[in-house]
Amino acid sequence: MLLLDLYRDITEVWRVIRNDDEILKLMDLTGANPVEIAKRIIKRSQWDGLIDGKRICIYYRPFRMGVNDIIREQIIEIDVHVPTIKEGDAYRIQNRVKELIHDRVINGRRFYLEMPLGELAWINSFTRFCMR
Repeated sequence: MLLLDLYRDITEVWRVIRNDDEILKLMDLTGANPVEIAKRIIKRSQWDGLIDGKRICIYYRPFRMGVNDIIREQIIEIDVHVPTIKEGDAYRIQNRVKELIHDRVINGRRFYLEMPLGELAWINSFTRFCMR
């Protein structure tokens, strides 16, 4: 196994989230076709098209220093975008993502979620919740 495989690492995290029935239910994607799911749970910070409905964005942030100059911490950020009136769903989605990923081995690496960064300013009528 490679020490660093950025594409495979983020793809495996995306698969864990995308394939979870509870996440799909919270995202209103139960029974949706794979293309619709792929439009709503994406591996980048921004998307093409209208800002509508719920969306999970999974993407890399800059690495940060570890305990010494050799070790770097790989950071994947997970944003949950929801209409403001559905903010409760964002909290439930974040909790489920934590259950799926925190302190789990995915693609041969152990992942830890830090405390959520909370609600971040975004566009009117939509709320963005962020966790790393």
